[in-house]
Amino acid sequence: VLVRLFLLGADEPRDRAESALPTAGIDALVDNGVVEPTPAGGFRAALDIRPHSDGAVDLLVVSDQDAALRAGPVLPDHVLGIGGASVSLA
Repeated sequence: VLVRLFLLGADEPRDRAESALPTAGIDALVDNGVVEPTPAGGFRAALDIRPHSDGAVDLLVVSDQDAALRAGPVLPDHVLGIGGASVSLA
């Protein structure tokens, strides 16, 4: 469920999302902008959460979703994820 939700960008029904995230609670994740409700009553990721390793440290990197996945313009406070552009800046 978490792979489908955060890595594949799939919509997940409430019961599956709640089962996969029991400690945080789906309503708290909505309130904090981690997931958002869908018109069908399920949930989709509102953030991009991806694993990353530099060989010494394993991390979960949280960023805004790619502009191609979101409706509307990119906001001025957009957080870039790990990719070609951000890696070249490091």
